[in-house]
Amino acid sequence: MLLRRAQFIQRFKDESGSATVEFVLLAIPLFLPILIFLNQFSHLSSAELIGRNLVRESLRAYVTANNPESARGRAIQTLYTAAGAEGLSQSDIDSLDLSFICSKDPCLSPESRIQATLKMRISDQNREVISQAVEYISPWQWNGRGSAFQPSVSVDYTYKGIDIQGKIG
Repeated sequence: MLLRRAQFIQRFKDESGSATVEFVLLAIPLFLPILIFLNQFSHLSSAELIGRNLVRESLRAYVTANNPESARGRAIQTLYTAAGAEGLSQSDIDSLDLSFICSKDPCLSPESRIQATLKMRISDQNREVISQAVEYISPWQWNGRGSAFQPSVSVDYTYKGIDIQGKIG
């Protein structure tokens, strides 16, 4: 009986395996909030990146339209097509709100500054991501009907008197 008691006390004083128990009891509860935070941060960062890409591509479609009447429709079509390609859910696509602010009237005129703002609701986080992009209409590529060479600009297809318009090589 005395021998069993001594063995029991000896095993109780032995610290082998206590590091594993301390890790389970202390470290895991401390790491769990960090992992949850990093997961939420990653998801929000991904949504912001998608928002920036969507607003930038929509604005590019807007400023390269052939006429001011079709610019907004072209931008909206690009927005919805790109949102589907990015893998957004239908509820996220339905929540997209795109608006434009122009420095001149009409919006698509030479030296005009156009700012696009996209508001995107993230359904599973109940948050809203706001992304913006700015484009300038170059006076050198605007001909009054859309982005192209100005009518007064002529292109010379000759090099040192040799016609290079057709074939190269």
